[in-house]
Amino acid sequence: MARRRKSILSILFVSFSSLCFLSPLSALSEYVPNKRNAFGFELGFTTFKDSTSFDLGATMSILGYADLGLQYSQISIEDPMIDDLSATSLSLFISAFPVKQSAEIPLSIELAWGVGFAAYDSEFLDYVGWDMSGTSISLGFSVYHRYNATPSFALVPSLGFSYTRTKVTLEDSYGNSIEESDSETGFGFGLPFVFSISPSGSLIFRPSLFILDGETMFSVSIVLMGLF
Repeated sequence: MARRRKSILSILFVSFSSLCFLSPLSALSEYVPNKRNAFGFELGFTTFKDSTSFDLGATMSILGYADLGLQYSQISIEDPMIDDLSATSLSLFISAFPVKQSAEIPLSIELAWGVGFAAYDSEFLDYVGWDMSGTSISLGFSVYHRYNATPSFALVPSLGFSYTRTKVTLEDSYGNSIEESDSETGFGFGLPFVFSISPSGSLIFRPSLFILDGETMFSVSIVLMGLF
């Protein structure tokens, strides 16, 4: 039984740790003018190997230089060992832009930190009385360049790097537990499309790719942003 628990833990660890990487790339301040505040709502979808994630997020930009964001994700995992396996995760991230693009500086630079929590659920885990949870801590570095194609449309290509430390814990009904921890690095590319829909509002379409251990993760999201 302990060997089976260890095998299942390894499978779920890969699924959770892989889906933790995108949070540091969800910046809002890159689209916000300096000394203005903004709030954004985000709806997204992520796929990686046999895992898919539907994401809801909210981010606040402070003076166009710092972000505070919260993201909720519902993750589905296809695995031959466990049917109907899913996870719910909640992530918090903070980012800062020490450098913003200007007439003199062609790039914006973002530094980010994030933490995530996840809880797994399946009929099998309920049947055997096991509880599984995961935590992660991420550090990110990204660069952006904004190209204003028209007064109401812009492209903002980005390149990001991330380091994530993840721990997954499996505990039985007697209080016995095993853990697995690891750290990974990856890099990603994004190409957001920014549409100005009012003097204080924008609609942002954000497709991105992330490379992790030779595998490609794809993410797409839509953000509705308002200045205040």
